[in-house]
Amino acid sequence: MENYHELINKAQKEIDSSDHLLFVTYNIVKDSKFVFSVTNQLIDAVKYALEALLEFERKSKLIEPYPKQFNFMVETFKKKVAERREFEEKTLTFLNKLVTMEQTIDSSSLNFRRGDTYVLADEDFGTQSIELQTIKSYFSSAQEFVTKVGDIIEQD
Repeated sequence: MENYHELINKAQKEIDSSDHLLFVTYNIVKDSKFVFSVTNQLIDAVKYALEALLEFERKSKLIEPYPKQFNFMVETFKKKVAERREFEEKTLTFLNKLVTMEQTIDSSSLNFRRGDTYVLADEDFGTQSIELQTIKSYFSSAQEFVTKVGDIIEQD
């Protein structure tokens, strides 16, 4: 079990790195694998921040032990932390979208780019697409989430 301060620092580093990759490097590369690796970085940043917050809550004896899988951490957050810490409903929606996005990326065997849209295909040729603008909005939401969690932890 890591210290929640270390986890929030890791989350901030992932945000900083994805910021540079998404808004600077992407303009040069424009590769679908690159975009999905940035998306995975955003997911990792949110996971670190979420785990930091849950560890903080746990050390404060406000929640009981929880499973470390992303979808279970999101559920624990929704049921036991979000309302008390005054997170907005859009944050819960965003976290659910990230869980779905992670599962989609993990299960896809093929990805490619069409303009500013990135397409994921699984073994059964089911497809899902995501636009670059959506990934950029995920970045903004992830950044807000990490900042808010950092603020909560720093109050300690």
